[in-house]
Amino acid sequence: MTVLSEAFGTMEHQKLYDIDINHTRKVIKMKGFRISGSYDDARQGQQPFCVEVAAEDEAAAKEQIVSTFGSRHKLKRWQINIAEIKELAADEVQDHVVKYKIGA
Repeated sequence: MTVLSEAFGTMEHQKLYDIDINHTRKVIKMKGFRISGSYDDARQGQQPFCVEVAAEDEAAAKEQIVSTFGSRHKLKRWQINIAEIKELAADEVQDHVVKYKIGA
């Protein structure tokens, strides 16, 4: 008896699980956003930033920025002030990684 059959039981159960696991891929359409604002730095005061990201919508882009800046600069969410979130057309994007992610 194999490890897979021990975990899932009979062959009928294995087939059901294979069908459920092997579903079709969902295509996510990404958009480019330019986010500008500032964050509180203990040593230098307010530090401005302007970053381009690829995300599904504005909320996802904001979450990505807050998560990234919090991780890189050891900031809390309330220390990051987002002034503007602007959706970009494919030809306006300058960051090569964002261009690749949105398919431009």
